[in-house]
Amino acid sequence: MELETQCQVSGNQLKRQDEDNKLLADKLDTTQVKVKELTAKLKEQQHKYSDLESKMKDERMTWKIREAEHTQAVAELTQKISRLETKNEEMVAEGELRYNSLEDSDQVRELQDKVADMKAEILRLKARQGGARGVASSASSELGDPEIESECTSDLHIRLPPSS
Repeated sequence: MELETQCQVSGNQLKRQDEDNKLLADKLDTTQVKVKELTAKLKEQQHKYSDLESKMKDERMTWKIREAEHTQAVAELTQKISRLETKNEEMVAEGELRYNSLEDSDQVRELQDKVADMKAEILRLKARQGGARGVASSASSELGDPEIESECTSDLHIRLPPSS
């Protein structure tokens, strides 16, 4: 009897161990399935991470290219502004030169008119001194005479004001 009892106890223990083994085997299978699922999810997340990392690198490169293009555009615009400022300064200087040139030519014309008026006055004065008719008729021919012209202009001095 003792042997039978021991056999029964041993049999019960074996059954429990079998049941425990089956439970552990089921848990192992379930755990392995979960591990496979989690491994697959991990790989998927790693791929997503790699894709995002690649995207970020591409975007960073694109941003750097845009920044370089913007920097180049700013440099080109700065150069263009400098050229336009230089051109503007040249145009202002040219305008001032033209204005001064016009002023100078106006002054020259005024002085030429004064010289002509003075020559005419000299001829009238000579005509009064030497007789109205004889000198007056010769006055018109004397205008082209270099000797009379040098007499008329020997005391004349033309001074131009300094141009600004």
